[in-house]
Amino acid sequence: MILRDYKYDHYKSKNDDDEDVDDDSPVHVTIQCADEHIVSLSASATRSAEIASGVFRARDLANAPPNDLYPMAYAELAVEWASDKDNVEVTVIEYDEAIKLGMGGLVGVGMGSARKPCMVIFEMNGKTRVPLMSPILSTEI
Repeated sequence: MILRDYKYDHYKSKNDDDEDVDDDSPVHVTIQCADEHIVSLSASATRSAEIASGVFRARDLANAPPNDLYPMAYAELAVEWASDKDNVEVTVIEYDEAIKLGMGGLVGVGMGSARKPCMVIFEMNGKTRVPLMSPILSTEI
C-alpha cells in the first residue's frame, strides 16, 4: 500500500484548483489479528515503512535530472543522509584524489561531462564487531 503512493512531482506546479490534501499525512489502517501476533505485526509494519522510505529516496534519485543530481550533489546528499546514522560512514573520493589513486576508468568517463566525477563509498555497520560463530562442519562416511 505504501509503495503505490509514490509520485515524483518535484517540478510539477500546483494549480489553484488542486485539492488541499496533504500527501504526507499519515495513513491509518486497521488490521485485526490474534493478540499473540500484535508485536510481530507492528514490527513488520514499521520495517515495511522504513523500507518504503528507502525505496522512495532511491526513486527520487533515479528520477532527478542530471543537471540537478550531478556527482558532487549526490555525494553531498549521501554525506547528509549518513550524518545522523550510527555505524554508517561515507567517504567521497573527489576528482583530484581519483587521479592520484589511478582511477582511470572513473576519470576517463568523467571527462565526457561538464561536471567532474567523484566516487561515493558507503561503509555500513563497519564499527560493529559481532563475534564470528564457528562454522558447522559435517562429514558423512
